[in-house]
Amino acid sequence: MLAKGSVVKKSPSSSSGKQDDNNGNVPEVSAREKLLNDQPELLQQFGMDLLPVLIQVGQFFSGLCSV
Repeated sequence: MLAKGSVVKKSPSSSSGKQDDNNGNVPEVSAREKLLNDQPELLQQFGMDLLPVLIQVGQFFSGLCSV
């Protein structure tokens, strides 16, 4: 389980792979990336909401394989 603030932080040069021309300015950051960097708890909540669904899907398919 992720703790608050445990989102992997990337250096500006590797965050999006884009650079402004060849002048070495900080690359642009997408709105989604900025949102998740500013509010990592959103990603944690999404994972917690999605986990039970993934467990149910896994159980469904494991039930099909055992028949």
